[in-house]
Amino acid sequence: MLAENHGKITVMDLARKANLSAAVAKEYLDSKAKEFDADFEVSESGKISYKFLM
Repeated sequence: MLAENHGKITVMDLARKANLSAAVAKEYLDSKAKEFDADFEVSESGKISYKFLM
């Protein structure tokens, strides 16, 4: 999933594709963001994307 989107993913993207609740997906992404020193991007509409280096 990350390679398809150049390292970017949202909580809802992961939740949908992995069949997880939003809460579980957010917890997972928060954990991996800390582990891999990911950045965050916030769109003008307030959508948060996690940005992992590829």
